[in-house]
Amino acid sequence: MINIKKVILPILIGVSMFIKIDSLHAYDNLNIENIDGTPNEISNELNNRYFKQSDEIVLIGGGSMYDSVSVSPLAFLKNAPVVVNKSSNMGNLTRKYIDNSNVKKVTIVGGYSAVSWETEQLLVKKGISVERIHGQDRYATSLNIARKIYRQQEFDKAFLISDKIGFENAISIYAYAAKNNYPIIWVSSDDVESSLDFLESKSLKKIYMLGVEDIMTSDMISKYDNLESLDTMGQTTTNIDLINELYSKDSYDKLYTANMVFGPNFKNYDYMSLGVIAAKEDIPILVVNETFSKSHEKFLDSKKVKTLIEIGKKVEPYSAKDFFSGRTFVSVCVLSAIIVVLVFRAIKFEAINVKRNKI
Repeated sequence: MINIKKVILPILIGVSMFIKIDSLHAYDNLNIENIDGTPNEISNELNNRYFKQSDEIVLIGGGSMYDSVSVSPLAFLKNAPVVVNKSSNMGNLTRKYIDNSNVKKVTIVGGYSAVSWETEQLLVKKGISVERIHGQDRYATSLNIARKIYRQQEFDKAFLISDKIGFENAISIYAYAAKNNYPIIWVSSDDVESSLDFLESKSLKKIYMLGVEDIMTSDMISKYDNLESLDTMGQTTTNIDLINELYSKDSYDKLYTANMVFGPNFKNYDYMSLGVIAAKEDIPILVVNETFSKSHEKFLDSKKVKTLIEIGKKVEPYSAKDFFSGRTFVSVCVLSAIIVVLVFRAIKFEAINVKRNKI
């Protein structure tokens, strides 16, 4: 006969070991700073810290989050900050930054709906040289930026990214791409080949893809031998593995966080200037959805991070409450309950058989 204690005890021990919560104190020992405000206020604060004097800037509109990703490698190449204007017309913060920095050249990204003709003319009247890079949409604009990068300095790798995946994926890679002079090209499901044709002519060592393989045909994929698909982020995943793959440092004195709602339907304009700055400091951006996870805490501890600069909304620390309300714990409880029910049914069945045999 089945011994119930011998069956249940190992289950309880296994579950208790699985849900054991380590005492993690990485977050408690960090020097934490928060930079928050409107997108152009955050941009202004970051740029005033790290680009006190700028001969050249990249100017984008307040709603140009896709263009901000594409232009980050070019801005890094130019040693220029990405300045976010509040609207299509020049705001006070932008005007003050340009005047105080003695800017001599401005590269405007986007059409007149992003940065107005009036703003462009105002810059010209100040004696500033102005260049505008744009296309009919974000895909064409990113391709034109990539062409501009290649003319200024040739590259041997590139990123292709689909806008059908969450924007958190772009934030995970744009600082790394900027640091290494790799263009970031947004691709449409209607026209993947134009981007691939442009890159094919450059004889690149590698083309990293984020979400693009889902909109490519098998013939397209087989045509190229330098494609590498990177894992995209989901609601329950982190960008820690991607950081470890792209960055080789054993420790970081400082890290940035981007607190975002994950998924393709959500937009966030707080990080339009951060990519260039993180690239200049050669540090990754830890992308978080509301709250640090246990994996985040372990990463911060293992990398000996001393300072955490949270851009935009503050990130809540990991806690036992988060664990017990999480999917993993719920799944373990459900699984344990199923096992217990099955065990009791087996015991009941064996008891019936024993009774029948006695009869």
